This record gives sequence, C-alpha cells and structure tokens, in this order.
Amino acid sequence: MCSGSYYIMALLGILFAPPMVLWPTRLARWDEMLGAIGRRPSGAVEPAAWKVALTRYAGVVWTLVGVGSLVACELL
Repeated sequence: MCSGSYYIMALLGILFAPPMVLWPTRLARWDEMLGAIGRRPSGAVEPAAWKVALTRYAGVVWTLVGVGSLVACELL
C-alpha cells in the first residue's frame, strides 16, 4: 500500500506534465512574461530555445515519474 504522497505525485504528473510536452513554447513564453513583470516594456518576450527544450524534457520526465509511481503503487 502506497502513501498518499505517491498518489498525489502520480496525479500531478499525469495532469500537469503532458501540456509541458505538447505546448512547451507557450508555457516557456508564459514563464518569460511572468519573469518580465516589473521591468520596463521593451517589446514582446520570446523564450530561448534551451528553455523550450528544457520545458519539453521536464514534461516528459515528470509524466514518466507520475505514471511510474502510479504503476508502482498498484503493483505493491
């Protein structure tokens, strides 16, 4: 029997990580806009290519951890 924290991690991974994989540019742009709050406006913000790639890879890892922890809890 797994504790509730494993189920919560699994649900968070399954619910929030796939959008990181499907729309990494949008999410990275949103993060850049949040980071630009309070600065002088200098035009539209665009995320760097490394940030988009990192967002996508983090989504893949987080999805795998979520599914893996759910499977591990069901097998125990």
